[in-house]
Amino acid sequence: MTTKIRTSKLYVFTIFYFMLFGLFIAVFISLINYNIHFSKNSKELNNSAHSITESKQRQVTAFIASVEQTLHSIEYSNLFDNFVADPHSPTKKRVLQELMRTITMSNEDYFQVRLLDKNGMEIIRIEQDSDSSTLRLVPDHALQNKHNRYYFKEASAFQPHTFWHSHLDLNIEHGTIERPLRPSFRVALPIYRETLFYGLLIINVDMRSFLNSIVSDTVFNTYLIDNEGYFISHYQDNLSWSRYLGSTTTIFDEMPEYASQIMDNKSFNNGQIFTFSLEDQFTNGENIKMILVPKLDFIEQQHENAYKLALYIALLTLAFALPMGGLFAIGPARLQARLNNLLKENLKYTDIIDHYVVTSETDLRGRITKVSSAFCNLSGYSKEELIGKSHSTVSKGDTSSKEYRKLWKTIRKGSVWSGELHEKAKDGTDYWVHTTILPEYDEKHKLVYYTAISYDITDKKRVETLSKIDTLTQLGNRAMLDNELTSEIERVRRYTSSLSVIMLDIDHFKQINDNYGHLKGDEVLQKISAIIKSSIRKTDKAGRWGGEEFLILCPETTLDNAAVLAENLRKQIELLDFGEVCRQTASFGVTAYQETDTVSTLVNRTDRALYQAKETGRNRVVTL
Repeated sequence: MTTKIRTSKLYVFTIFYFMLFGLFIAVFISLINYNIHFSKNSKELNNSAHSITESKQRQVTAFIASVEQTLHSIEYSNLFDNFVADPHSPTKKRVLQELMRTITMSNEDYFQVRLLDKNGMEIIRIEQDSDSSTLRLVPDHALQNKHNRYYFKEASAFQPHTFWHSHLDLNIEHGTIERPLRPSFRVALPIYRETLFYGLLIINVDMRSFLNSIVSDTVFNTYLIDNEGYFISHYQDNLSWSRYLGSTTTIFDEMPEYASQIMDNKSFNNGQIFTFSLEDQFTNGENIKMILVPKLDFIEQQHENAYKLALYIALLTLAFALPMGGLFAIGPARLQARLNNLLKENLKYTDIIDHYVVTSETDLRGRITKVSSAFCNLSGYSKEELIGKSHSTVSKGDTSSKEYRKLWKTIRKGSVWSGELHEKAKDGTDYWVHTTILPEYDEKHKLVYYTAISYDITDKKRVETLSKIDTLTQLGNRAMLDNELTSEIERVRRYTSSLSVIMLDIDHFKQINDNYGHLKGDEVLQKISAIIKSSIRKTDKAGRWGGEEFLILCPETTLDNAAVLAENLRKQIELLDFGEVCRQTASFGVTAYQETDTVSTLVNRTDRALYQAKETGRNRVVTL
C-alpha cells in the first residue's frame, strides 16, 4: 500500500515537475519568439521602406522622363522643323497642330500642350478637359501673351536642351483654384534655332492619377512635403495642399519631434519614420520629400499577431509536456504542417516569378535547360521548343555576333555580363531586352551553368528609334546623321581606315511642289528614299539631310567606289517612272575623308561637289 502511495506521489511529482519544466520552456520560448518576431518585423519594415523608396524614385523619374521625351519628340520632329522654317504657312501650322493634338489625346494626363514664341505669345494651344472627354484646339483669337508669367520668364532663360520644371501646385482657372482640385505640374523646353531663342514648348500635366499612384500603399501612411514643410499630399485628404488651401498645418505640427531632422537631411530613418528626397527628380527648387509612416492598424496587427503567436506557442508547449509518449509525436506533426505552409508560400512566390520575370538557365555549351513562362510569353516559343536549343537558334534578332562574342568571353571568365539584346519573337516581331547573365557555381566553386534575368525594354527602344527617324522617308534624320558622322570620323582616325560621303539633291524639286502639290513632292521623296535603301549596304548610313537633300555615309569605302554607288543611284532615279511627275533626276556630290577633316569640313566639301554638279548641268556625279 505504501509503495503504491509512493509510486503515485512520484508519478504526481514527475508530472508536476515535467509540467513545471514545460511551463518554463513555454514561457522562455514564447519570450524569445516574441522578440524575434518583432525584430523580424522591424527589419522587414525597414526593407519594405527601402524598396518603396527606390520604387517611388524610379516611378517619378520615369514619369518625368516620359513628359520630357514627349517635348523632345515634338522639337525633333520634321513637322516642327518645317513649321519653324515657314511659320506663316497655314498648312504647316495645321500639320503641327495635329501632331500636338495627337500627343495630347494619347495621354489623358496632359491637359495643356502649348507652343509660345520668343515674345511669350501663344502660337498653338491644345486643351483637354479634366475628365479627358473633350479635346480642343484654342482658336487664334483666344490665344494669349504669357511674357509676364513666371514660367515664361524662368524657362526662357534656360540653355538649349534643358528642361524647366514648375512647382507642384493646384491649377487655377480665372483667378480661383479649380474644383475639384487638379494638381498640376509644368515641364517646359526652350527652343533654339541657330543659337537664337525661338520660343517654348510647354506641357501642363494633370498630376491627380500619378500622385495617387505614388502615395498609395497598404503598409505606410504617405506624405509629400515641400521645402517649407507644407503638405503637398497627406493621407488625410483635408490636410493636402496646405499651402494653397489656407491651412497652416506643416510637418512641424504633425511630427514636431522629428520635423527639423526631416527638413535638414536628404533622408531620415528612425525605424518608424522613413524619409527620402525627390529633389533629383523634381528639379524645381521645392526640395520635395516623401515621408513613410507605418499605419497604426498595421502596427497593432503586428502586436496582436506576435501576442497570439506567443500565446499559441506557450499553450502548445504545455500540451506537449503532458503525456510524455503520445504528445511527443504532435510536435513534429505540427512542425510539418508549418513547413508545408511555408512550402506552399514558396511555391506561390516561385509561380509569380515564373509568370512575371523573364529568366532562363543555360548549360556551359550554351544549351537552354530551363526557362520561365514569362520568357515564353515574350518570345512566343513554348518551353518544349526552347529546352535543349541555343539562344541564337530561337532568337534571330539584330544583335551583332561581335556583341555575342563579347558576352560569352565575359561570362566564361566567371564575370557578370549586363547589356541590351535585340531579339526576334517566333512570329517575327522584334523586341528588346535588358539582360544580366550570372555564372552559377557548385559547392566546390566549379562553374556549372549560367542564369539570365531580363526585362522588356521594347517600348523604350522604339521611342529612341522614332527620335532618329525621318517620318516621311523612314530614313535617318539630321540628328542621327550628325551623330553617325561624328562616330565615323572618330573610327577612321582610330583605325586609319576610309570613309566616303555622298550628298544628293533632287533637281528642280520646287517645281514639283509648285506644279503638282506637296503630296506629289512627298511621293517623289519616298520613292527616291526607297531606291537609296535598296542600293546601299547594311554598314552604310543614309538619311534625309534636309528638304530634298539626302546624305549617305559609306564606311570602308574609297572615293572611286563611292562615285560608282552615286552613279548607280543617279541612273536608277533617272530611269524610274514617277507617275504624274514623269521623270526626275538628281545631282550628286561625293568626297572622301582626309586626314585633317572635321565634320564641318567634310560636309562642306561634299556640299561644294554637289554645287558643282548642279552648276554644270545637273543629273551628274561630281567628286572632290
